[in-house]
Amino acid sequence: MLNSPARKAASASHGARHSKSVFVTLLITLALITVAGITGSSIEAKVSDTSSPTPVSFPLNITAAPDGSVWYTESRDIANNLVQRTSGGTLTKFPIPSSMSDPGGIDTDSNGDIWFTEKAGDGRLVMFDTSGSSFIEFPTPVAGGAPYDVSVALNDDVWFSLRDSDQIGVRRDSGAWGIVDLTAGSEPHGIAAGLDENVFIAAPGNDRIYEWTKQGTLRYWGLEAGTNPQDIAVDGTGNVWFSGQDRGTLGRIMPSHQRVEYDLPGESSEPLGLDVARVTGSGHRTDPVWVALTSGVGVVSACGVQGEHTLDSTYHPMDVTVEDDSDAWFTDIRGNRISRIFESTSGLTLVANKTLLGFPSGVVLSGTLKDGATPLSGRTIKVLFKEPGDTTWTSLTNVTTNGSGAFNLADFPSRNRAYAANFDGDNVKGRAFSPQPCVELEPSLSASYSDTVVRPGEQISISGSMAPIHKWSPLRLEVKDGENWKWLAGTAFSANGSYTINWTPAATGEYVVRVTFRGDADNSWVSTSDRIIAVN
Repeated sequence: MLNSPARKAASASHGARHSKSVFVTLLITLALITVAGITGSSIEAKVSDTSSPTPVSFPLNITAAPDGSVWYTESRDIANNLVQRTSGGTLTKFPIPSSMSDPGGIDTDSNGDIWFTEKAGDGRLVMFDTSGSSFIEFPTPVAGGAPYDVSVALNDDVWFSLRDSDQIGVRRDSGAWGIVDLTAGSEPHGIAAGLDENVFIAAPGNDRIYEWTKQGTLRYWGLEAGTNPQDIAVDGTGNVWFSGQDRGTLGRIMPSHQRVEYDLPGESSEPLGLDVARVTGSGHRTDPVWVALTSGVGVVSACGVQGEHTLDSTYHPMDVTVEDDSDAWFTDIRGNRISRIFESTSGLTLVANKTLLGFPSGVVLSGTLKDGATPLSGRTIKVLFKEPGDTTWTSLTNVTTNGSGAFNLADFPSRNRAYAANFDGDNVKGRAFSPQPCVELEPSLSASYSDTVVRPGEQISISGSMAPIHKWSPLRLEVKDGENWKWLAGTAFSANGSYTINWTPAATGEYVVRVTFRGDADNSWVSTSDRIIAVN
């Protein structure tokens, strides 16, 4: 979202879609800081532009609705509109009732209604009823707090940040309101409601990421000074992603509370709005994140920075939203438009048969090279890979296309690994670069229980190992509580990848437990199968 062209700020987080005085505790974490740059080919992209209906209107914040439409704000005072683009391409603008409202973050609820903030004056939270095409403007409990970003949780509670009063607020689906105080000077911008009803906040004023838990505890991660975190989103596995505008980074806080930061392409990328592509299926696959940069739109996954959809100088992306089919829309303040961006067909394809791979099995990579519809046989394709922390692509192998222009190969990674295919060109076809699939590796984790029937006060020992080896990484024994899993006990792996966790149940009952490694920069989250412990 934007205050003025000179001071760019973050957009709405869409983490919840298909997002008084409090006791503050400092979140103690094992902070693994990894910086991963990008060298090599950019992702080729096609862009389909839609001009905004009002000239020089400053299209700013954008969200995708369940029906395939996208909604965005024309934020300039002379415009002051909410605009809908239907899946068929029809544009309709709806004048915002309060003039010069300075609209902020935007999100969609489960009914397809649109929520956004108005920063001007006393500040308001606004719902646009899409069925009746009507606005409802709610004064926030804190007058003059400058409601900034908004995120609709899965239960349709609407959370919003109050930049000028260093607070966050909530309008419950029941209609009740609540306010949470942050640290003075935090200036909260981006806000995102997670799948577990915890809420995350990007605070550029003091370079922190806050978490407000549903139990009523406020905690935070301190970032490097000058990060200037702006937007924030939570993916389907619980990874918290945030854009660091002034450092040109995209940060990821993992469910293990470890942290990794990725350098984004370009000397002054200035990442702003971001959104998660919700493509999670089974298991704990990390969803890729799209982020608006000054020079284009970037994509980051568990494998690191996959590339940049580079745009020419007529564009200046501000916010991005991802549809269910993973095509992204972005607002362009310079070109007064919104644009849809998707990978082009350069003639060279590359796909992986699996994107979540169990260790130590292999992945099969396959692709084709064509000149238009004509297969190109006998061409040399360079297959490359890049792992978390790598700043350059490494050659995996060269393959030759067959009579159908196709090729395939197998690989057996031990870490998360992105792949790319390059063709250097010849007298028939120029250089070509493939998409860059990311394959996450799920470790092999075992657990053996000393007993499964004990009395209260008797100790149970759970031992096992994980491969690939993760020395000293944390893991935890968890117990099922309704639909959720709660921590019982924890430990770390030894140098050879083995572990032992001791637990002494105090009360009688039947417990469903498991051992969980919550992932890091190298490998994905993995849990052992459930075991029933009877305490009687």
